[in-house]
Amino acid sequence: MTSNDIIKVENLSNTKDTFTIRWNVTYLCNYSCAFCIQGNKNTHIIKSKGESEENRRFICNHLITFIETNLNKKYKEIQMYLIGGELTILPDFLEMLSKIVNCNFEGLIQIHITTNLSADESLLNSLVTLFNQKYANERVLEVSASYYKDYTTEEEFINKVKLLYGKNNLKNRTIGRLFNNRSLVFKFRKLLGKKLFNKGKKIANKIQPIHVNIGYPLCIDEDYKDYIAFVKKYSYITRKINFIIIREYEKSISPKLKKKINKKYYKSNFIKVTIKDGSEYLLSSINQIRLLLDEENYFNPKNYLCDIGTNSISIDNLGIVSRCVSCKNDTILGDIKKETIVLPKTKFICKCNKCTCNYYTLIEKV
Repeated sequence: MTSNDIIKVENLSNTKDTFTIRWNVTYLCNYSCAFCIQGNKNTHIIKSKGESEENRRFICNHLITFIETNLNKKYKEIQMYLIGGELTILPDFLEMLSKIVNCNFEGLIQIHITTNLSADESLLNSLVTLFNQKYANERVLEVSASYYKDYTTEEEFINKVKLLYGKNNLKNRTIGRLFNNRSLVFKFRKLLGKKLFNKGKKIANKIQPIHVNIGYPLCIDEDYKDYIAFVKKYSYITRKINFIIIREYEKSISPKLKKKINKKYYKSNFIKVTIKDGSEYLLSSINQIRLLLDEENYFNPKNYLCDIGTNSISIDNLGIVSRCVSCKNDTILGDIKKETIVLPKTKFICKCNKCTCNYYTLIEKV
């Protein structure tokens, strides 16, 4: 199968009630992993040129104005992705997060952060305090924490995961999982109905306002054995322990293991891919489409019609706003620090050769 065989790609989690914001806050990081998708340490430094505390403050303040002016009362939910680099090394990280949490938006804001969990316990305790306040049922934190065994021990890493859950017991965490697990959300929505489901989700978020998703880098077959042992040992804390396939190392993974990987990915129902013969595949993200393709490459969306930007924006580390992170230069909407951002109402024909985005609603062949 090639990209030409794909008719449409649907994001099942994005709805008309939801607006998605992706802010690439920083490229700076305190680790230097050989397999980092952002490049080596020198690349981080080059990409972070122009970043400063003052600049981030401007971006954050204007972003909050954008939310309060353009999104409040028009959307019921905001999915906000704060991307790094390593966010927790920034001296103004907590200040920015607090401003977002306290902004005037009458609905749910689910904030997603990526971290290596190298932050000290005092910062993590501050996060727990921030998201356990009275409005906790309307402000939720999703932490994607990657475990890098070259930089920390299992015990140190897991203790920090436990700390993020605060004093909530296992029963409370289980209730929170039911309404925030991607593989169950759609089933629950259909079973309970939209109103009852939303009510249940609010209760679940109040009980457990912080969720942790652990990523385990997978480079060679031996790493998969370590990953399975890790899951068995710590699944009582969170069932969201996923392996991360490192693209550069895929050739060293055996065909037998790739088959196991494919089966695991296809159990998810986050992204639906429809091909010419009517067959449908359910994947965990658009990046996993490459597992379907004969050429083992990312999905090529060139000349496909995409609706990204009609219900989402992407902001880079300097404040430039675009519709799409994959087609940034072709879809720039302006500088959030200097001008009013006007959201497009129509779809656009994609010009890029590689799609790595999860923030659209529908991509379809013209």
